Amino acid sequence: MANDLIYRFYAELRNYKPKTGRRFEVSAEITTAQLDRILSVIFDLPHKSRYCFDIHVEENFKVCVGEYIDNEVNQKALTMFRENPERAFCRIELRTDNDYTPAGWSEDAETTVLKNVLTCENERMTYVCDGRPIDVKLEKITQNKLPEKGVPRVTGGNGIDVAQINERLKHC
Repeated sequence: MANDLIYRFYAELRNYKPKTGRRFEVSAEITTAQLDRILSVIFDLPHKSRYCFDIHVEENFKVCVGEYIDNEVNQKALTMFRENPERAFCRIELRTDNDYTPAGWSEDAETTVLKNVLTCENERMTYVCDGRPIDVKLEKITQNKLPEKGVPRVTGGNGIDVAQINERLKHC
């Protein structure tokens, strides 16, 4: 049994009809490059596509501090975001991509560990693969009680064969 954290996500294709969402679990220890491969399988996206994760740091900060948003330290952080808007946004992508990172900074997907990106339940990010945005929300953080090979795994979604996707995830 692994003793790392398990992240349960809900991901949904943005502006897509019919509504297409997936609920899945992964180890918090994976890199965002590994998360890309998992999302590619879950949503049946082209393998080795160009992708990025857009993190709205300021919004996630507000989610994490919650009811303590008005304390002095947190207000200083919000002031920092207002005075330095480039700190309120982060893009995670492969360093080989020569994409322009708008108003923020960029991290390398191969070395960025998921638990260092999202730390609180209800934080969000946007995964963009070949121009298709997918909204990703961290729903729940739990201590791993599954065997090593228990994650990644899909736990639900509309219009999908969960068993078939989980079989494909075994190769991620």
